[in-house]
Amino acid sequence: MNREYRALLNYEKNKYFCSYTEYIKSVILKTDDYFIWKFLFYLRKLEYFKAKFLSKKWFAIIAYTYYYRKKNSLGRKLGFDIPTDVLGKGARIFHKGPLVINPNAKIGDDCIIVGNCCIGNVKGEDKAPQLGDRCMLGWGSGIFGDITIADASKIGAGAIVVKSALEPGSVLVGVPARLIRVDRVV
Repeated sequence: MNREYRALLNYEKNKYFCSYTEYIKSVILKTDDYFIWKFLFYLRKLEYFKAKFLSKKWFAIIAYTYYYRKKNSLGRKLGFDIPTDVLGKGARIFHKGPLVINPNAKIGDDCIIVGNCCIGNVKGEDKAPQLGDRCMLGWGSGIFGDITIADASKIGAGAIVVKSALEPGSVLVGVPARLIRVDRVV
């Protein structure tokens, strides 16, 4: 595993555990944060070996198969359906429960997903939402269609977004979601 992927794993691990002691405590107590982190760990390993798999090295093929099975097995227990190459670095998922992301969607760096969310396409379309960096998705929100959400946007709990929000710092709430304000982005 190269230095870039190790740095990514450490960066994401620090999003879940502030210290090594907290990590060990989570491992022993088998907390939700531990299992969510393990899922992301398997997802990142799978992404790494997927890139290596293209070169057809036998070790990469075996590792890819192993991490694919581990990710899917843990994903079923947590309620996650997250394919490879959709989450940017530093993704933070706060709760286990239903979380479905379309394989064509792209989620930016350092995004927060509270839980019970769906990011998908409209029936019959191949295009899916594109979220910017540092976005936050509230509990039970949904984002559907070929839309773009700007950096640092917030989507309220239960909001269903079907139109693009192109201004950074947008706050969207309601069904269907509407822009209520634009926060200053720092």
